[in-house]
Amino acid sequence: MAHHLKFLAPPGSKPGFGSTNRDAVRWQTLFTRACQVRGAAYFADGAIGSDDLSPDGSFQIPIDEHSWHVILVNDDNEVSATLRMTVLPLDPQKRKGSLPHVGESLRRAASDPFTSMLVAERFLSGLELAHGTDRTNFMIVGGWASDPKRAPSSAGAELALSVWAVARHMAAAGALSVASERHDAHGQLIRTGAVPIRAVGSQSMYFDEAYGCRVGLLGFRVFQERRAIKRVVDHLADKIMNCEVIYS
Repeated sequence: MAHHLKFLAPPGSKPGFGSTNRDAVRWQTLFTRACQVRGAAYFADGAIGSDDLSPDGSFQIPIDEHSWHVILVNDDNEVSATLRMTVLPLDPQKRKGSLPHVGESLRRAASDPFTSMLVAERFLSGLELAHGTDRTNFMIVGGWASDPKRAPSSAGAELALSVWAVARHMAAAGALSVASERHDAHGQLIRTGAVPIRAVGSQSMYFDEAYGCRVGLLGFRVFQERRAIKRVVDHLADKIMNCEVIYS
Protein backbone atom coordinates (compact mmCIF):
# COMPACT_ATOMS: atom_id res chain seq x y z
CA MET A 1 0.00 0.00 0.00
CA ALA A 2 1.34 3.43 -0.93
CA HIS A 3 2.05 6.07 1.70
CA HIS A 4 1.78 9.81 1.09
CA LEU A 5 3.62 12.60 2.88
CA LYS A 6 1.40 15.38 4.22
CA PHE A 7 1.87 18.42 6.45
CA LEU A 8 -0.51 19.81 9.07
CA ALA A 9 0.18 23.53 9.45
CA PRO A 10 -0.10 25.33 12.81
CA PRO A 11 -2.57 28.21 13.29
CA GLY A 12 -1.39 31.52 11.87
CA SER A 13 1.29 30.06 9.62
CA LYS A 14 1.61 31.26 6.05
CA PRO A 15 1.75 28.94 3.03
CA GLY A 16 5.30 28.72 1.72
CA PHE A 17 5.36 25.40 -0.08
CA GLY A 18 3.19 22.56 -1.27
CA SER A 19 -0.40 22.31 -2.41
CA THR A 20 -2.40 24.12 0.28
CA ASN A 21 -5.81 23.01 1.44
CA ARG A 22 -7.82 24.76 4.16
CA ASP A 23 -10.05 22.17 5.82
CA ALA A 24 -10.47 22.45 9.59
CA VAL A 25 -12.39 19.19 9.94
CA ARG A 26 -9.83 17.16 8.01
CA TRP A 27 -6.96 18.87 9.84
CA GLN A 28 -8.46 17.91 13.20
CA THR A 29 -9.17 14.35 12.09
CA LEU A 30 -5.62 13.76 10.90
CA PHE A 31 -4.12 15.53 13.90
CA THR A 32 -6.14 13.40 16.32
CA ARG A 33 -5.13 10.24 14.50
CA ALA A 34 -1.46 11.28 14.58
CA CYS A 35 -1.73 11.83 18.34
CA GLN A 36 -3.37 8.42 18.71
CA VAL A 37 -0.49 6.78 16.83
CA ARG A 38 1.92 8.57 19.15
CA GLY A 39 -0.09 7.64 22.23
CA ALA A 40 -0.21 3.96 21.31
CA ALA A 41 3.52 3.83 20.55
CA TYR A 42 4.60 5.67 23.69
CA PHE A 43 2.26 3.67 25.91
CA ALA A 44 3.50 0.38 24.46
CA ASP A 45 7.07 1.50 25.18
CA GLY A 46 6.23 2.40 28.77
CA ALA A 47 7.23 6.02 28.17
CA ILE A 48 3.79 7.23 29.32
CA GLY A 49 0.98 5.83 31.45
CA SER A 50 -2.74 5.52 30.88
CA ASP A 51 -3.31 8.79 32.77
CA ASP A 52 -1.32 10.61 30.08
CA LEU A 53 -3.75 9.53 27.36
CA SER A 54 -6.97 11.25 26.37
CA PRO A 55 -10.16 9.16 26.37
CA ASP A 56 -9.69 8.59 22.63
CA GLY A 57 -6.16 7.24 23.20
CA SER A 58 -4.31 10.30 21.91
CA PHE A 59 -1.24 11.83 23.53
CA GLN A 60 -0.61 15.56 23.23
CA ILE A 61 1.68 18.12 24.81
CA PRO A 62 1.14 21.92 24.76
CA ILE A 63 3.56 22.67 21.90
CA ASP A 64 1.60 20.35 19.58
CA GLU A 65 -0.98 23.08 19.04
CA HIS A 66 1.64 25.52 17.74
CA SER A 67 3.73 23.09 15.69
CA TRP A 68 3.85 21.58 12.25
CA HIS A 69 3.05 17.88 12.02
CA VAL A 70 4.60 15.74 9.30
CA ILE A 71 2.55 12.60 8.69
CA LEU A 72 2.51 9.57 6.45
CA VAL A 73 -0.99 8.64 5.26
CA ASN A 74 -1.85 5.45 3.39
CA ASP A 75 -4.37 5.00 0.58
CA ASP A 76 -7.13 4.40 3.15
CA ASN A 77 -6.42 7.84 4.66
CA GLU A 78 -4.97 6.24 7.81
CA VAL A 79 -2.02 7.91 9.55
CA SER A 80 0.84 5.44 9.80
CA ALA A 81 3.62 7.68 11.17
CA THR A 82 4.04 11.18 12.56
CA LEU A 83 6.67 13.71 13.58
CA ARG A 84 6.44 17.21 15.07
CA MET A 85 8.32 20.36 13.97
CA THR A 86 8.21 23.43 16.24
CA VAL A 87 9.52 26.57 14.54
CA LEU A 88 11.17 29.12 16.86
CA PRO A 89 13.33 32.25 16.43
CA LEU A 90 17.08 31.78 16.64
CA ASP A 91 17.26 34.99 18.68
CA PRO A 92 16.94 33.83 22.33
CA GLN A 93 15.40 37.16 23.35
CA LYS A 94 12.52 36.71 20.91
CA ARG A 95 11.75 33.26 22.31
CA LYS A 96 12.71 34.32 25.86
CA GLY A 97 15.53 31.81 25.77
CA SER A 98 13.21 28.82 25.99
CA LEU A 99 13.81 25.47 24.29
CA PRO A 100 10.56 23.54 24.83
CA HIS A 101 10.92 19.78 25.07
CA VAL A 102 14.69 19.91 24.48
CA GLY A 103 15.29 22.18 27.46
CA GLU A 104 13.14 20.07 29.76
CA SER A 105 15.22 16.98 29.01
CA LEU A 106 18.53 18.81 29.41
CA ARG A 107 17.48 20.12 32.81
CA ARG A 108 16.75 16.56 33.93
CA ALA A 109 19.98 15.18 32.54
CA ALA A 110 22.81 17.10 34.13
CA SER A 111 23.96 18.15 37.58
CA ASP A 112 24.69 21.52 35.99
CA PRO A 113 21.74 22.19 33.66
CA PHE A 114 22.99 25.68 32.84
CA THR A 115 26.04 24.23 31.09
CA SER A 116 23.87 21.86 29.03
CA MET A 117 21.56 24.67 27.97
CA LEU A 118 24.57 26.84 27.13
CA VAL A 119 25.92 24.20 24.75
CA ALA A 120 22.55 24.00 22.99
CA GLU A 121 22.39 27.80 22.72
CA ARG A 122 25.95 27.86 21.39
CA PHE A 123 24.90 25.53 18.58
CA LEU A 124 22.02 27.87 17.74
CA SER A 125 24.37 30.87 17.81
CA GLY A 126 26.52 29.07 15.25
CA LEU A 127 23.48 28.65 13.01
CA GLU A 128 22.72 32.35 13.32
CA LEU A 129 26.29 33.33 12.46
CA ALA A 130 26.35 31.00 9.45
CA HIS A 131 23.07 32.16 7.92
CA GLY A 132 22.82 35.76 9.06
CA THR A 133 19.46 37.37 8.41
CA ASP A 134 18.42 34.99 5.60
CA ARG A 135 17.28 32.25 7.97
CA THR A 136 16.19 33.60 11.33
CA ASN A 137 14.41 30.49 12.65
CA PHE A 138 15.23 26.95 13.69
CA MET A 139 13.13 23.89 14.41
CA ILE A 140 12.77 21.61 17.40
CA VAL A 141 11.98 18.14 16.09
CA GLY A 142 10.25 15.52 18.21
CA GLY A 143 7.11 13.47 18.69
CA TRP A 144 8.20 10.75 16.28
CA ALA A 145 5.99 7.64 16.31
CA SER A 146 4.71 5.02 13.90
CA ASP A 147 2.02 2.36 13.73
CA PRO A 148 3.88 -0.97 13.47
CA LYS A 149 0.99 -2.53 11.57
CA ARG A 150 0.70 0.18 8.93
CA ALA A 151 3.96 2.11 8.66
CA PRO A 152 6.68 1.10 6.20
CA SER A 153 10.04 0.15 7.69
CA SER A 154 11.54 3.33 6.22
CA ALA A 155 9.03 5.63 7.98
CA GLY A 156 11.48 7.04 10.53
CA ALA A 157 14.17 7.88 7.99
CA GLU A 158 11.67 9.29 5.50
CA LEU A 159 10.13 11.64 8.05
CA ALA A 160 13.54 12.82 9.30
CA LEU A 161 14.83 13.48 5.79
CA SER A 162 11.59 15.28 4.97
CA VAL A 163 12.23 17.66 7.86
CA TRP A 164 15.71 18.46 6.53
CA ALA A 165 14.15 19.04 3.10
CA VAL A 166 11.30 21.24 4.26
CA ALA A 167 13.74 23.38 6.27
CA ARG A 168 14.92 24.76 2.93
CA HIS A 169 11.43 26.12 2.24
CA MET A 170 10.81 27.59 5.71
CA ALA A 171 13.78 29.94 6.25
CA ALA A 172 15.00 27.56 8.98
CA ALA A 173 18.75 27.44 9.58
CA GLY A 174 18.65 24.01 11.18
CA ALA A 175 17.13 21.94 13.95
CA LEU A 176 17.57 20.57 17.45
CA SER A 177 16.22 17.25 18.64
CA VAL A 178 16.33 15.06 21.72
CA ALA A 179 16.10 11.49 20.45
CA SER A 180 15.92 8.29 22.48
CA GLU A 181 17.58 4.95 21.91
CA ARG A 182 14.15 3.30 21.56
CA HIS A 183 13.54 1.92 18.08
CA ASP A 184 16.98 3.28 17.17
CA ALA A 185 15.51 6.79 16.84
CA HIS A 186 18.82 8.39 17.86
CA GLY A 187 20.75 6.24 15.40
CA GLN A 188 18.32 6.88 12.55
CA LEU A 189 18.64 10.63 12.96
CA ILE A 190 22.44 10.39 12.90
CA ARG A 191 22.30 8.25 9.75
CA THR A 192 20.06 10.86 8.12
CA GLY A 193 22.45 13.73 8.80
CA ALA A 194 21.98 14.95 12.38
CA VAL A 195 25.11 15.46 14.49
CA PRO A 196 25.42 14.67 18.23
CA ILE A 197 25.83 17.72 20.46
CA ARG A 198 27.73 16.71 23.57
CA ALA A 199 25.68 18.69 26.05
CA VAL A 200 26.26 16.50 29.10
CA GLY A 201 29.95 16.10 29.91
CA SER A 202 31.71 14.20 27.13
CA GLN A 203 28.88 11.73 26.58
CA SER A 204 26.81 11.76 23.41
CA MET A 205 23.84 10.19 25.26
CA TYR A 206 22.50 10.48 28.79
CA PHE A 207 19.77 8.86 30.86
CA ASP A 208 16.48 10.75 31.09
CA GLU A 209 14.22 9.44 33.85
CA ALA A 210 11.10 10.81 32.20
CA TYR A 211 11.80 8.69 29.10
CA GLY A 212 13.12 5.76 31.10
CA CYS A 213 16.02 5.30 28.69
CA ARG A 214 19.07 7.02 27.25
CA VAL A 215 18.58 10.02 24.97
CA GLY A 216 20.91 12.32 23.07
CA LEU A 217 20.86 15.92 21.88
CA LEU A 218 21.26 16.22 18.12
CA GLY A 219 21.63 19.14 15.74
CA PHE A 220 21.12 19.60 12.00
CA ARG A 221 22.43 22.40 9.76
CA VAL A 222 20.50 23.16 6.59
CA PHE A 223 22.37 22.59 3.30
CA GLN A 224 25.15 20.72 5.12
CA GLU A 225 24.09 17.12 4.54
CA ARG A 226 26.60 14.45 3.62
CA ARG A 227 26.94 13.96 -0.13
CA ALA A 228 24.93 10.72 -0.30
CA ILE A 229 22.18 12.17 1.88
CA LYS A 230 22.13 15.47 0.00
CA ARG A 231 20.85 13.75 -3.16
CA VAL A 232 17.91 12.33 -1.23
CA VAL A 233 17.16 15.64 0.46
CA ASP A 234 17.36 17.46 -2.88
CA HIS A 235 14.77 15.03 -4.28
CA LEU A 236 12.50 15.41 -1.25
CA ALA A 237 12.77 19.20 -1.34
CA ASP A 238 11.39 19.12 -4.89
CA LYS A 239 8.74 16.54 -3.95
CA ILE A 240 7.55 18.60 -0.99
CA MET A 241 6.63 21.47 -3.30
CA ASN A 242 3.73 19.29 -4.47
CA CYS A 243 2.80 17.69 -1.13
CA GLU A 244 -0.52 18.55 0.47
CA VAL A 245 -0.33 21.13 3.28
CA ILE A 246 -3.53 21.22 5.34
CA TYR A 247 -4.58 24.28 7.31
CA SER A 248 -7.29 24.44 9.95
